Amino acid sequence: QGCEDFTAEPIDPIIQAISDFNRTLEFSIYPNPSAQFITIKSDKNISQVQITDVLGREIETIDYEIAKKIQLDVSYLSKGTYMVKVLIGANWQSNILIKE
Repeated sequence: QGCEDFTAEPIDPIIQAISDFNRTLEFSIYPNPSAQFITIKSDKNISQVQITDVLGREIETIDYEIAKKIQLDVSYLSKGTYMVKVLIGANWQSNILIKE
């Protein structure tokens, strides 16, 4: 009575949040997940890359003079989830890396 049938497609809020987050990043990581090598690519200059574990402990920091595409060997990392922090200009940006 007075109610109309309404069907909406459910949107997983976590998937939507990740999608929105990735659109704001100025760099990409691929392949992700990865077992051996990753490539970090940006249209802007990358001056530093830092890999941390999920607790924020620094695993590796690498400085670059001018780089827009970087290949890193991550084979030494144990399987798990890591944060890759990239310094672009004066801004740090982070993304998740899944190590297989």
